[in-house]
Amino acid sequence: VDAAVRALKAALLAFDQAAIHTIHGFCWKLLREHAFESGNPFETDLMTDQETLKKEIVADFWRIHFYEASPLFIHYALQRGFQLSELMALVNTGLAHVDLRITPRMEIPNTSEEEAAYQAAFEVACDLWPTARSEIETLLTTSDGLHRGKYPPGKIPDWIRDMDGYVAAGWARGRWVERFVKFTESELASATKKGHTPPAHSYFEACEHLKKCRDGLLKAYETRLVALKGRLFDYVREELNKRKTAKNTLSFDDLLLRVDRALGTPKGGGLKRAIRSAFKAALIDEFQDTDPVQYRIFNTLFATGHHILFLVGDAKQAIYGFRGADIFAYTDAARAVRSRYTLNENWRSEPGLIDATNAVFLSKSAPFLYDDIRFAPATPAEKARDAFTLDGGSPPPFQLWLCDPSLAGEGKKAIPKGEAREMIAASVAGAIARLVAAGREGRALIGETPVRERDMAVLVRRNKDAEIIQAALAALNINSVLNTSANLFDSREALEMERLMAALADPNDEARIRTALSTDMLGLSGEALDRLKDTDDDWEEWLVKFRHYH
Repeated sequence: VDAAVRALKAALLAFDQAAIHTIHGFCWKLLREHAFESGNPFETDLMTDQETLKKEIVADFWRIHFYEASPLFIHYALQRGFQLSELMALVNTGLAHVDLRITPRMEIPNTSEEEAAYQAAFEVACDLWPTARSEIETLLTTSDGLHRGKYPPGKIPDWIRDMDGYVAAGWARGRWVERFVKFTESELASATKKGHTPPAHSYFEACEHLKKCRDGLLKAYETRLVALKGRLFDYVREELNKRKTAKNTLSFDDLLLRVDRALGTPKGGGLKRAIRSAFKAALIDEFQDTDPVQYRIFNTLFATGHHILFLVGDAKQAIYGFRGADIFAYTDAARAVRSRYTLNENWRSEPGLIDATNAVFLSKSAPFLYDDIRFAPATPAEKARDAFTLDGGSPPPFQLWLCDPSLAGEGKKAIPKGEAREMIAASVAGAIARLVAAGREGRALIGETPVRERDMAVLVRRNKDAEIIQAALAALNINSVLNTSANLFDSREALEMERLMAALADPNDEARIRTALSTDMLGLSGEALDRLKDTDDDWEEWLVKFRHYH
């Protein structure tokens, strides 16, 4: 025991000497300090942001595959969201997962045959339309065999005008009229009453053939887009490697891949020995936010029996899936470890809230869907606590609120999302105001201390929701502080400061001064600003002040 105590004390004294890195920083250190063992070039630079390079590559991909494509395909691709911004989002999602496999793999098809068939069918229908137009309108309007619920006479003139626009737009625009199908033989047949014959015309036959050609073209185009997406990932990866190699640079993802690849080669033994001799143990915090490559690196290096690998994490807290974090890497690691430890004591929450939370999650055998992600009930730590009381009693620690559907209004099945958010914000603000008032009256206490505004917090999913809550609190004269991940310069306060500083920078610009005076900081109302036009002395006083501040 004495030896263990001495070892712990020595470890604490030497704690500042421990190497603390991000995983990417650790891999960067290995590549630089063990260039021979890892096969990494000397003097490699780290590219901290490769967004510009990726944008260049995606733009090149677009030029290669779309500059000489038919206008019809380009229109279709744009309508399907195949734009540079969307392609960048797709690439960023894919590159975040370094082990991503693309399925299905397919060659980019040549769709010229389907395009030619569609063009020919379109031109036939267009040639027939001028002479058939009035005949078609008469047939559809006067036919006794058509169900008028599907072919109401009042709608037919609108459909005819839609077809005028469709024909005038030309085949290359890829414009499609929703009611075009009303002029096809199959649609007419489905709308014909029993015992009657569908209206017949050569134009209906031409439209039926055009629809089949269009359906075939759309199927070919969809296959082409899927193949292009797969090719996009390959092209971006190839070009990124090629262009970064030419510049002798590495990205953050490259650091992981280079180390992982070096450890997996027959020559990786030297790198493993060098790292293991330098580090006897490794501890990875927030392990649930790692990916399979990161886990493979540390598992290869330290899960040897002679070294120690500590993994600290909780799969229920994984929040970085968009960056490539993979909870299945966590569950794989959890199954492979020899020893597992769980922090069962909760030192932060009240016992009642802990019990209520346990009850919610223990009500299901697999509350997080996967059997490998279990809920471990917590127990309150034994310590002195200041309990929350209201009117001498303990209110329920865990409460769920539901919006009353009857508040949706007449004719509405559900409350619109925007209205619901406003209602929820008003309810939350009202509850806080009541607790603050009760605290001032000595009825709401934490221990012996009255409840105040600073004792409460509201958690929301979006920055916009936080602003709605804050506005509702302000309407009830409740002070609040907004903790947000939004950019400070996008805030209302920043805009007001900009308007004020612009007026101070140019005190001879009366328009800027009026704008500054309308801010909340200076607080002149619209009526007060209007009166300044008629009171030269008051306006001159403001001008003098701004020149003085300047």
